[in-house]
Amino acid sequence: EVVGLGGGQLSGFLEGRKLEVETVEIDEKVVDVAREWFGFESGRVVVADGLTRTGEKEAIFYDVDSKDAGGGMSCPPEAFVGPEHLAAAASRVTQGVIFNVCARDEAMFEDVCERIRSHFRGVWVIDERREDEVNKVVIGVKGARGSLDFEGLLKKMADDSSEPRAEWICETEEALRGAKIWRPKKKKKKKKKK
Repeated sequence: EVVGLGGGQLSGFLEGRKLEVETVEIDEKVVDVAREWFGFESGRVVVADGLTRTGEKEAIFYDVDSKDAGGGMSCPPEAFVGPEHLAAAASRVTQGVIFNVCARDEAMFEDVCERIRSHFRGVWVIDERREDEVNKVVIGVKGARGSLDFEGLLKKMADDSSEPRAEWICETEEALRGAKIWRPKKKKKKKKKK
């Protein structure tokens, strides 16, 4: 499941890899714009609130804009990384969740990772940021010891694709190999004055 359609690039990319994708978009006008202006024509789109979805899924990918530029985090909206929604998401997925996180404040980013970690066995971060970009991909994994099966994922994507091993798999492989397990940063202890 993908929550947030935008222009449809993510959903289209996943569907092009022969993955079964259901996209949830709260705003029907966004669906119309994706189809008319961005050429999105594939896949199943459900117009609904991604916060209230039910039903088991293998994974949920959140690529949702908050529309609140003043909060320090432009995606995802606060409600998606709140304890109530993370608990619901953890109960719905068999593998894990993937968040596109855009937080300019490093402490806020760390807090989001900590929240995800409180509901999943492992948290991985793909930080492929370039100079003009602040997005990071955060993956919450349910599996044994919170590990990611990168090789299995790449094999599935390659096996399911009708394309030859092309640029997309090389880029995906490079990004996945760059993923690092997230560990909380140690908080500095304040020295007591004598």
